[in-house]
Amino acid sequence: TVLLSLQNGVDNEERLEAIAGPGHVMGGIAYVFSTIEAPGVITHTHGGKIAFGELDGTETERGRRLLGAFTGAGIPAELSTQIRRLLWEKYLFITSMAGLTALTRCPVGVIRSRPETRRLFVTLLEELAQVAKAAGIALSAGAVGGAVAAADALPPGAYSSLHYDLTHGRRLEIDTLQGYAVQVASPITVPDVVGQPQRTASATITGANLAVGAVTTRTSATTPAGAVVSQNPVAGALAAPSSAVSLVI
Repeated sequence: TVLLSLQNGVDNEERLEAIAGPGHVMGGIAYVFSTIEAPGVITHTHGGKIAFGELDGTETERGRRLLGAFTGAGIPAELSTQIRRLLWEKYLFITSMAGLTALTRCPVGVIRSRPETRRLFVTLLEELAQVAKAAGIALSAGAVGGAVAAADALPPGAYSSLHYDLTHGRRLEIDTLQGYAVQVASPITVPDVVGQPQRTASATITGANLAVGAVTTRTSATTPAGAVVSQNPVAGALAAPSSAVSLVI
C-alpha cells in the first residue's frame, strides 16, 4: 500500500510515516489554484499538474505504476527523483504568496506590480530559502527567481486559497505554512535513545518536545530485548518541534 499526500506543506509525509511506518509513503505535490466553494464542490482557477516520487530519491516500480495510472486517467503528472526539493520549492512560493494575498487582501497582480509588496514577496522567499537550508534541503540555484517568475506568470486577479478561506471565515492552514517555518527556524536536536528501554526512550523523546512515531520490532544480537535498536531521525539531527522520531525495538 502506498500513501501519497498532495496537501500543501512539507511535513505531511513525516506525519503519515509516523502512522503507517517507513516505506509506505511517497511525496507529492499538486500545482493547482483552486478553492472549496462548498462541500464536494471545487473551483479550479489555474494550473493542474502533479509531481510525486520516493522520499529517498529512487525511481521504483510502484512509482512507475502510479505514473501510468495518472497519465492513463488524463492527469498531467511527473515522477521525480527530487521530490523533497520540489516540495520545498513549492512551499517557498505558496507560503510567501498565500501569506501576502491574505495579509494585504490583494490579488497577485497588485502584489507583483507594487514595488513595496514585490520586494516583500522576494524577501519572504529568501528567508524561507534559508529555512530550507537549515532543514538540510538543497534547493535549486534559481529557486527564488523561479518563484518570482511563477508569480509573474499568474493571472493578475489570482488569489490564494488561504485568502479565500480567510475572507470566508473558514479554517486556515497557517500552522502548515507559516507556522511550520517558525518551527523549523527553531529546531530541536534529536536525542540519542539507541540502547534505551522503550519506555525510557519514549520519555526522552517526548521530554525533548518531540513525538514518538512508528515503533517496529527487529531481532538484534547486540541490543537487549525491549531496547531501541535504531531511530529515525538519528541522534544529533535537527527536527521541528513535535515532529516524530520512529523507533526500531
